Amino acid sequence: TFLGIALGLVMGNLLHAFLMSTIEIDLVMFGRDIHLLSYLLSVGMTLFFAFIVNIFSGRSLAKIDMVESLKSVE
Repeated sequence: TFLGIALGLVMGNLLHAFLMSTIEIDLVMFGRDIHLLSYLLSVGMTLFFAFIVNIFSGRSLAKIDMVESLKSVE
């Protein structure tokens, strides 16, 4: 999750810079700055959703016998 957050922040910043330079025309200009709150919200929401998924999937994954699942034909 932390690797995904780090890569997402870097790649998102590059994508934002590319899009802002691509879609601007002489008549319309967009703001190019990204506030710190946007970064904090994206990191916080990613950690929150990863935590929620971990809670719900952790219970069902703990019930699976890994040795028996390797023996099955499926």
